[in-house]
Amino acid sequence: MPSKAEIRACPDLIADLAVEPTASMSDFLARLPADSDDVDIDIITVLLEQQDYINQCRQKVIDDIVARNGGDACGLELSRGGDRADLACVFPEPRYNGGYRLSFYDSHGPQSHMCYTTPEEALRDAIYMGYRTLIPGELDRLTETSTWQRGLAMVTDLMRQLMSSSTSKAH
Repeated sequence: MPSKAEIRACPDLIADLAVEPTASMSDFLARLPADSDDVDIDIITVLLEQQDYINQCRQKVIDDIVARNGGDACGLELSRGGDRADLACVFPEPRYNGGYRLSFYDSHGPQSHMCYTTPEEALRDAIYMGYRTLIPGELDRLTETSTWQRGLAMVTDLMRQLMSSSTSKAH
């Protein structure tokens, strides 16, 4: 059973908290049921409290982003902060009525997407993956770049080649 002093020095707990950029060791320790640094705390209590604390930190980020987007999680354009061309967007899913899509883009074009039942679920995963900087209009800006246009042209050409190849093999 660790004490607050041992928790403060534990590399595993430090690393776990470091996954969440808005978390701090002092805020986490203040949540634990010990008044002194030397009092032992049940490890299950520590681990459950840590997960609850990280979830609360992430929920604050989610609430802030949704508020800045007019109260809606749909239509968000988020980056990881450093490279603005690394983008995640929450949109309605065009193939599933009522569903939502978390789409990923870089400077060369679309990369992948995941489907969700609600835009909040998509946003939660985006936050977990580090997409926390709201940048409205970034996808429009990206699509106008020459790098994006070249990337789409390359993909379109590859798709044509694949279609041509599969059509000729079928005959």
